Amino acid sequence: MPNPRPAASPAGARSMSTPKPTTLDELRALIGTASEGFTPRVRDAARHALEHPNDIALSPVAAVARSSARRCRASSSRST
Repeated sequence: MPNPRPAASPAGARSMSTPKPTTLDELRALIGTASEGFTPRVRDAARHALEHPNDIALSPVAAVARSSARRCRASSSRST
């Protein structure tokens, strides 16, 4: 039997009325306004995506995840 309730939207998810960004500048603006509702980890992922757009566009997801994890560990070790 199918679930009658719709899935909950994550915090900061864009509404159905917000147009999909078509340029990197539009994506940066959308993430900037929505980031207040992001969890700290999602905010880190969004920051990584904006700082490394070519990696996000051209690399396999697993490679991007490894790269992001290394950068996060290096960043957190420098701040302690």
